[in-house]
Amino acid sequence: GYDVALVRKVLTGIGMILPAMIMPVFGAIMDAKIAIALLCVLMGLATFNSAGALTNHLDIAPRHAGKLQALTNTVATIPGMVSVTITGFILHHFESWELVWILCSVMMTIGALPFLVFGKGKTMFV
Repeated sequence: GYDVALVRKVLTGIGMILPAMIMPVFGAIMDAKIAIALLCVLMGLATFNSAGALTNHLDIAPRHAGKLQALTNTVATIPGMVSVTITGFILHHFESWELVWILCSVMMTIGALPFLVFGKGKTMFV
């Protein structure tokens, strides 16, 4: 079969990098139906990450996957908490949804890169 790490990285790329590439387009869309359709596509693509980096905890530490998931999910929640304030700041000072979507795109890319570069599909901790 295929290398586990390669499969996880491809799925993470589909789930995070492809949506990040599409997000900046939202700033230029003026038709609500098109925006909703594109958002559905983005959310569909994002589900691929569930079989990518999000599942990797089971690969690298089967007995400690729950603890790793809790730790990484806690860290991953921070951008979601901070983003509301940052979005408000951007909209108040720059009145730019384009900038908001570009920032979302950059954050998704930054979130994906460590796994794409350093991710392993082998058991590291027993």
